[in-house]
Amino acid sequence: MTRLLGALGLVLALALPASAQTYPDKPVRFVIPFPAGGATDVVGRHVAQELSQVLGQPVVVDNKPGASAIIGAQAVATAPPDGYTVLFATSSVLAINAATRTKLSYDPVKSFAPVTLVGLTPMIILVGPNSPFNTLGDLVAAAKAKPGGLRYATVSDTIRLAAEMLNERAGIKIESVPYRGAAEAYGDFYAGRIEVMFDPIPTGYPIVTSKRAKGLAVTTAKRSQMAPEVPTVAEAANLPGFDVSIWYSLVLPAGTPQPIVDKLNQAAVKALESPDLKAKLSSLGVETRPSSPQELATFVAGELKRWSAVARAANLVQAE
Repeated sequence: MTRLLGALGLVLALALPASAQTYPDKPVRFVIPFPAGGATDVVGRHVAQELSQVLGQPVVVDNKPGASAIIGAQAVATAPPDGYTVLFATSSVLAINAATRTKLSYDPVKSFAPVTLVGLTPMIILVGPNSPFNTLGDLVAAAKAKPGGLRYATVSDTIRLAAEMLNERAGIKIESVPYRGAAEAYGDFYAGRIEVMFDPIPTGYPIVTSKRAKGLAVTTAKRSQMAPEVPTVAEAANLPGFDVSIWYSLVLPAGTPQPIVDKLNQAAVKALESPDLKAKLSSLGVETRPSSPQELATFVAGELKRWSAVARAANLVQAE
């Protein structure tokens, strides 16, 4: 029996493409479709560093920002499907962009081979330190009393959809004010011209701890380890089931051989289970959530369906 199993293993190994047997035998390009220095870049670089240790090859970060991450995503979608170009894909890349656009230069499902979910992080809902609102319930009550009387800053489609989901679930209308970037939005927020901010917790929570804002709620179903004292939207506004996160994942170009996808998945899961990486990501408000490729595919399909419905209901689908 032992000899039979050994022979079977040899046959299976010989059946694999040579590239899959030796993968990886050169540096891996790790595309982050956002600017260097931002929250996504910091998270991605931590993942790339640990993944390099597991793979035994350099994992070289390549920032390709622009056009709501479309430039970087398109670069990976058209790269050779050999396992050497990996996309650090966020919820905006694989769900929000498709939900808010009728035309997109890549398909979030057909253009990529899913590898693994990396982790999730909440947004935090902020008001000014002198705001009359001390709870999200206070904010919701004021918004119901005066529809359109409060404003939130929009710096991305992800934030816009999260805020619109709150509007829909709570039966309120807080108005969106678009900004070119977070720095410009926070200028008006600190000056009192904007009452509400939605911000990823890695950048938003330090503003709370420095007393420049009050954190009313986090948008995920569970409280964040980074800010355990801040209630969830479900808790603070009596909206059971409210659950919005920014999430990170790894994908490869479509057509990548499954043995290579599986090898990268195994390496990534091992990296994400490293206590050192888990601690680093936890300090940034990211809860690691490694998965199988199929689990990621199922997750992405669900997110696409959910956010497409929100975008249509809020009339936020762009023609181009």
